[in-house]
Amino acid sequence: METSVVNLDEIVNKIVFQTFGVHPINIEEIKGKGKNNRVFKIELGNKAVILRMNNTAEALELYKKEKWCAEVAGKTNVPTPAILNIGKQDEYAFSFQEFIEGIRGTDNLDELGKIWLTLGKYANLINQIQAPDFSINYKDTIKNLFADDFFIVRNIFSKEVSNKIQSRLEETLKWEFSPKLCHGNLHPNNVIVDSQGVIHLIDWETATGNKNPQSELAEIYTWKTGKENVALFLEGYGLNQANIEIIMRDIQTLVLLRLTDVIRRKIIKNTTDSWKQDTYIQETATQLASIDNYQEDILFTKNL
Repeated sequence: METSVVNLDEIVNKIVFQTFGVHPINIEEIKGKGKNNRVFKIELGNKAVILRMNNTAEALELYKKEKWCAEVAGKTNVPTPAILNIGKQDEYAFSFQEFIEGIRGTDNLDELGKIWLTLGKYANLINQIQAPDFSINYKDTIKNLFADDFFIVRNIFSKEVSNKIQSRLEETLKWEFSPKLCHGNLHPNNVIVDSQGVIHLIDWETATGNKNPQSELAEIYTWKTGKENVALFLEGYGLNQANIEIIMRDIQTLVLLRLTDVIRRKIIKNTTDSWKQDTYIQETATQLASIDNYQEDILFTKNL
C-alpha cells in the first residue's frame, strides 16, 4: 500500500528533525529527477539539502554504496555532492546530500562539449579506485538474464539467437580484472554546473566495481551519445583510437549485455503485456537478432 501524501510529509518532517534538530522551513518535491527515488529540496533556514527516499528492500544498502562512492571520488578531486547522512525511518530508507546550486548539464547547451571532456577526465580518476566490495559478478548476471528461457518464451529471440547472445556474453566469465570503481551512467544529465562553472558529478546508483575503462565506455557507447561527444570524452580520459581498438571487443560484449538487460528489465517492470508495443524493445530486439555472427565484431550502435 502506498503511503499517503500526508503521511509522507509527516515522515519527511520527522526525518529532517531527527537529523538536523530543526523542522524544515520548506519542503519541495523535485519531480522527474529521480527514477527510483522520491527527491525533495529541504530548506533549513541557513542552508538547503537534498533528501532522497526509497521504500524498496535494497534502498538502504544502495544509499550506503552511494555514500562510499561520493567519499572516495571526492578524495580524487572529482566534485560530487557530499552525502551528509543516511538511515531508515518507517518503511523508507533516506539519504541527505549536499545541495548544489546550479543547472543540470543537459540544460546547459553551451557547455555540453566542456561537460563531455570533463566527464572523461573524471572517469579516468574514478576508474583507478579499487572497489572490490561492489565487484560485478558476471556469472550470476548472465545466469539471471537468461533464466527460464526468458527471451525465448516471450518470443523476443529465437532459441538460436538467445543461445548465440548468451555464448558471446559468457566471454566475460574468462575475464581476469581488478574491480575498479565505475560510475555506470556518465552523462550530462548526471552533472550539476554551479555558478562558477564547476561541474559536479551526481547519481552513484549504478556504480559497480568493474573492468575499466571497458565498462564505463560501454555505457557511453550504448546510447546515442554522438560521435563528437564520445571523442571529447575519450580525449578527457586520455584514450586514443589505437587504445580503443585494443579493447573494442570487450566494449561490444558489454554493450550487448547492456542492451539485452534493458530489454529484460523493461519487460519485468511492465506488469501487463503492453511491453509488446514498446518501440524500444521491439526495435532493439530486431537489431540484435539481425547480427549474423556474434563471435565477430558486432557493430550495432551508432557510436562505435
